[in-house]
Amino acid sequence: MLPLRPRRSRERPGGFSPGRTLFAILFLATLIGLIIKAFSRDRCLKDFNKYPVALVLTDNESACGRCSLHSTGLELLYDKVTEKEGHPEASFLLYKSEYDRIFTARRYHSTLTEEMKKARQRILEKTYHPRFFRRLKRRIRNLFSSVKDAILEAFNMAFGQMKTRYGQDAALKSQDKYLRRIGTEAISSAATSYDALLERQIGSKVVVEVTTPDKSKIFFTGVFKEYTARFLEIMDVETKEDFSIDYSLSGEKSESGLRLSFTEGRLAVSNDNPFSVHIRELIQKIPPVPGEQEGAEPKEVSREMHIELEPGERAELELSPEATSLSIKAFSQRICDIIFPRATAIVRHRSEFKEGLGLKDFLPKF
Repeated sequence: MLPLRPRRSRERPGGFSPGRTLFAILFLATLIGLIIKAFSRDRCLKDFNKYPVALVLTDNESACGRCSLHSTGLELLYDKVTEKEGHPEASFLLYKSEYDRIFTARRYHSTLTEEMKKARQRILEKTYHPRFFRRLKRRIRNLFSSVKDAILEAFNMAFGQMKTRYGQDAALKSQDKYLRRIGTEAISSAATSYDALLERQIGSKVVVEVTTPDKSKIFFTGVFKEYTARFLEIMDVETKEDFSIDYSLSGEKSESGLRLSFTEGRLAVSNDNPFSVHIRELIQKIPPVPGEQEGAEPKEVSREMHIELEPGERAELELSPEATSLSIKAFSQRICDIIFPRATAIVRHRSEFKEGLGLKDFLPKF
């Protein structure tokens, strides 16, 4: 009977082994993954970084401030410290895991500095009907995104072969899942969420359909700037925002950027906003005349108005001597750029024909 030969060591010449190779790959993959994750930020939100942003959440909570975007979330820095619910607040933090709470993020043109307005205008001019080289840049990026799945498959195949060849290596067994996850995250972070249908709309004016928390539909029209797996971004949107102010005709009241004061039967309204405001209705509340039925409600006298107040302007309105309180209904029309979550918003229509195309290019061919 022949003596058993001692089992050969798996150690390779020069000191290499599957375990050492694994740890070298693990180190490089971890390093690359950490670097990519540290600098990876959503492209739509990145466009709003360092700009004043008005954030509206699905639970009607809102915050306004200069946006500071990070890989793990964003922070809105206030202009000043404010007291709220018994504590001081200087900023609002929204973590990446809370992005699903976003209803809209808006960048109003009127809140930008002159330098910001010029930078935004340059971006808008490049975005609207983009030139050849800008389209080429997107196509190259989309090409990388299209082969993302192939890269991930090759990554998994490489590990499958390593497991087949060195399946008994303890280090490989213990680190297999971790290394797969690191590689997948690194590739996914660098890639984009390519959508062929949305890609055709980039640079055109589109209509975005948004589903509100109460399941109603609202629509916004603007230039389609960008999209990611989580968000849509459109620029140059004209919004109309209605609001009302109740005033008891005593002292001075400031609300929604309007300053109200009452003196000798006249109401003074000053616009402290950096944008124009349209007053469309004045409702005066007059108490019941003595002798009328007890418990009667105050009578409301409505007057239609067509007053436009530019920033810094003031208007005086004549009131009824019997009025004890009033309500003002007004609206503002503002230009802004908006980011919507794709969970509640979709691009529903193109609102113009693409440059260089005519109606015949959109009709079915028989």
